Amino acid sequence: MRQVRIPTTREIEAIYALMDEPPVSYDCGRLCDDGTGPLCCQTRNAVPSVYRWEWQYLKKRTSMWHLWRPRNDRERRDLVDCKTACDVYVECEGASRCDRSFRAFVCRTFPLEPYIENDWSMSGLVFNTDFENICPLTSRPRDLRPRFIMAAVEAWHWLIRVEHEMHEVYRDWSQALRRRNGQLDQPVMGFDLQGNWTILRPSRPGLSRRGKPRRPR
Repeated sequence: MRQVRIPTTREIEAIYALMDEPPVSYDCGRLCDDGTGPLCCQTRNAVPSVYRWEWQYLKKRTSMWHLWRPRNDRERRDLVDCKTACDVYVECEGASRCDRSFRAFVCRTFPLEPYIENDWSMSGLVFNTDFENICPLTSRPRDLRPRFIMAAVEAWHWLIRVEHEMHEVYRDWSQALRRRNGQLDQPVMGFDLQGNWTILRPSRPGLSRRGKPRRPR
């Protein structure tokens, strides 16, 4: 069993400062605001999760966040029943009352998430697949600011070192993305570790990369 390491307050504040970068040079919330705020700030579109150590940090410093509760059986089945052990679902006061200094890690890195190879290495970042064709930025990759992309690369490298369970989750999600795009004969597009928008995996890759055996927990 791997020992869980709890990030220090200084580490959390440093990673928040690192990711205090807007994703684009304009207010992207205006692209998807239906009159009730940007879609990524509404739990009817996405329920944010924070890591347990992050929740302990946030709830002592701001009243912006509260624990989210499922509103019906579908939400309980789709979200609560498949939640990982290392995080909790939360809800904020909405975009108009956002205390930006206490935005969660997932808010700061949205809409990017890590792309993990079979050998456990992170080879780049992809758009959150749950928001494909929903978040306008997923069709505007070149609008993303280079400083935001590179900060996200560093932040996600840090996170998967801290949260081993999420490293596994993102490895599994990346495998599913490869399978899906392979069936569709489409490449996996994303940002490489230098921040370039590129093909992370071709549509017909030939022999797949063999992964290492499952790491001891």
